Amino acid sequence: MYIPSTIRTSFGPRALPRCPMVCVSLTQAELHVLIRAIERDATSAEEEGRMSAADSLSWRVAALREAMR
Repeated sequence: MYIPSTIRTSFGPRALPRCPMVCVSLTQAELHVLIRAIERDATSAEEEGRMSAADSLSWRVAALREAMR
């Protein structure tokens, strides 16, 4: 689910442009390596108290695992 970010302007709230997407081709092994790396980053962020970053990374891991199915 994508929730657009907005900023206030003199004309009212305006949506910020979405981040551009990059398409890549990964093997199953490369995808597993990527997932483990993101999980490590999420764990590290959680240990440092950066809960927002940890949650965001955890959502990415879940999306990648779903994409593998």
